[in-house]
Amino acid sequence: MKKLFALAFLFASPAFAEVGGYVNGGLSIGSYQNEFSDSEEGIELDTGTGFNITGGLRFSPGFEARLSYMQTNHDGGDFTDDGDFDGEFDEEVTLSDFRAGVFYFKAPNPRFGFRVGGGYVKLGYDYEDADKFTADGLFVEGSALVNAGQLVTFDATAAFLAIDHDDEDSETGGFEFGVGATFHTGPVDIGVGYRFVALGTEFGDETYDDELGEVFGEFRVTIGGRWGYGR
Repeated sequence: MKKLFALAFLFASPAFAEVGGYVNGGLSIGSYQNEFSDSEEGIELDTGTGFNITGGLRFSPGFEARLSYMQTNHDGGDFTDDGDFDGEFDEEVTLSDFRAGVFYFKAPNPRFGFRVGGGYVKLGYDYEDADKFTADGLFVEGSALVNAGQLVTFDATAAFLAIDHDDEDSETGGFEFGVGATFHTGPVDIGVGYRFVALGTEFGDETYDDELGEVFGEFRVTIGGRWGYGR
């Protein structure tokens, strides 16, 4: 068995002769609001701040594995009850977004590149005076990369999400769109970007057939670096 593993590694290693990686992280500024379509009940959180971190490995001839995590903390917000009563609340809310994916990646050479793939996503909602609940499932993603000279790379990303909330009788689907720019300053990369996520949840309970719409927004600033394959 050990010989078989050794032979498999020997034959597979030329295919991944080049290996590289990257890691970046920094400040996130987030927004969130939701609304039920029939009752017009909903909340809008105050603008929150937090952090993000992303890391990955790249293997020739173009495969990439990536992990990312984002979290923002919001000091309350506004709520609407039955569409005709507005109020405020000061309960702290923490939102999080974890993703793990596998992609096919081509660096811009000389000007255009792309990345396509998908994986697992988990969204967390943690209210200070209530139980934390989550939504998880799958996502697929595609990105276009453009090299604008040696100093900056622009990217545009579109993704589709199919996830389930803790409620077993619910189905959630949505899309994400993001744009960003990465400035290459020698050994350090500095990035700025914005992403928008819209989700719709349908509940299967016959006594509760309302639909929940959710909108996330995130602006981020990052600093990090790259090495090896795929620079």
